[in-house]
Amino acid sequence: PNNDDLEWQKANTKDEENAIELNLRLGFVRKTLAILSVQLTITAISITLSCSLPSLKNFQNNYPLLLGLLSIIGLITLIALTCCNKLSRKVPVNYILLFIFTICEAYSVSSICIHYNPSVVMLAGGMTAAMSIGLMIYAMNTKKDFTLLGSILFIGLIALILFGIACLFCKSRVFEIIACVFGVVLFGIYLVYDIQLLIGDKERCIDMEDYIFGAVSVYMDIINKAKKYVYIMT
Repeated sequence: PNNDDLEWQKANTKDEENAIELNLRLGFVRKTLAILSVQLTITAISITLSCSLPSLKNFQNNYPLLLGLLSIIGLITLIALTCCNKLSRKVPVNYILLFIFTICEAYSVSSICIHYNPSVVMLAGGMTAAMSIGLMIYAMNTKKDFTLLGSILFIGLIALILFGIACLFCKSRVFEIIACVFGVVLFGIYLVYDIQLLIGDKERCIDMEDYIFGAVSVYMDIINKAKKYVYIMT
């Protein structure tokens, strides 16, 4: 074969490899978003039951130690899923840990929501859903690469945590509102960042074996943003 034929074969092979890679990445995104949908559904059901059933609301109010225990368990499973690749990639251990984490987080969120007006909770949920969908669409269409902002976002997260600790001592409503607004903006950017990592068309991306990690990351972005909205509107 002449050089033109060899160049055509190489180009054709490269196109086939790119098509296969794209199909694999699309399958990975669908799987991750499906897991995320289940997590959000469980959380929404938990919140609805807590706000609509007085007996469950009283139970959560009367047993605060259970909330503390589940929060600790949820934190441990979150660390395991995000910091240990062997656990987050091993089936069915990863799904078991994910289920435990989701149940713990759903119970924690519902325990917070019972202290607020149900209409405020619903409004915050609607605003969170609308903003999250809008940010996801933006993340998938923008040419800006947010995957390079990992270190800056981490610094922002540390600043938010320190600001939150300071608010515990200052007891200032103004400072608390500022912290919540900053948190909404920060987790909104985090959502765009994590969605672009999932899609994989930027400088950095999540490995296709880390679908559990991807789902947990986006789930935490949405839940944390929703918590800030609830507090801002009260």
